Amino acid sequence: MSVRSTKPSTPGLVNRSTVQDKPATAPAHNTAAPQQKSGLPDHLQSSFERSGEVNRNWNKTYSFDKPMNTPKLPTTGFGGALAGLLGKLPKVEKDGSFSKSVSVAKTEGSFGNPNGIVSGNYRASALEASVNGSGSVSFEGGVARAHGELHAQATLIDAAASAHAKLGPVTADAEGHAYVGAKANAQGDLTIDPVHGKYMLEAGADAFAGARAGVSGDVKLGDYGGVHGGAEAWAGVGATAKASIGLDGGHFKAKFELGAALGLGFKLSFGVDINFKKIGDAIKNVVTKPLELVKNIGSKVGSFFKGAASNVGNAVKDAGHAIASGVKAVGSAVGSAVKKIFSGW
Repeated sequence: MSVRSTKPSTPGLVNRSTVQDKPATAPAHNTAAPQQKSGLPDHLQSSFERSGEVNRNWNKTYSFDKPMNTPKLPTTGFGGALAGLLGKLPKVEKDGSFSKSVSVAKTEGSFGNPNGIVSGNYRASALEASVNGSGSVSFEGGVARAHGELHAQATLIDAAASAHAKLGPVTADAEGHAYVGAKANAQGDLTIDPVHGKYMLEAGADAFAGARAGVSGDVKLGDYGGVHGGAEAWAGVGATAKASIGLDGGHFKAKFELGAALGLGFKLSFGVDINFKKIGDAIKNVVTKPLELVKNIGSKVGSFFKGAASNVGNAVKDAGHAIASGVKAVGSAVGSAVKKIFSGW
């Protein structure tokens, strides 16, 4: 967390603002958590961020507001008919974009296998100048609108790289970027609405010249949690400009804003994310699975001995029946033989 203290000076002079670093305080959480045997929360997220900058800023704003007759189509007669016709015209919309760049040396590519353990992308250029933009125009309900954006850069060095690694449940991602040079952006909007008497032009631009570099990365262990961190530093001068001019509701309004900053800055961040519930479920599975296996083995052993005892009992029973039948047959045979011996007497 940063605390900014600014010393005001006389209008139009340079102001100096300083940022003092203080450790980030942990966000407030609801303390009425459900009671758990482990005493740990289901999910824990903790982050730390420290940043600081020393800037010299200059800002100036000019505003102008004056009542003025606004051209507007009447609601009756020919003007009313024209306004109704404009409102019924079909919607028309066109857009486009372009991109141009030139550099002394430029390379980009990828490494590794996206389905393998390590993969990534990289790009780097030296003495590069590029410009790209997009724009659109539309007409709907009697209102004409136009929008445009422009991005340009001239850099001595501009490089960026990213990497991804995966080994079992562990994944890691890292990226870094750095450039020395100047980058600028501009955008504008135009609105023409003769039915409601609104005519607006808004434009803005910002630029930064200097050096900027940063790295970030994170490591995760499946759904159980992970850590992440980042660092960034910059030094240079920036400038902004905004302007709006328009006729709206019988008023002519104009506003101009100019600003500049010269300074140094840095930003550090670190965070931890732990899912105790997932870890507890995993430990529970590790403990219960062997118990279930032992239980199943015991049940199978019991069933085996029960079946074996039943089979032995049946075998003994069958043997008894066989022995009894054999004795009965022997007795019958002996009786018949004795009967034949004494039949002649």
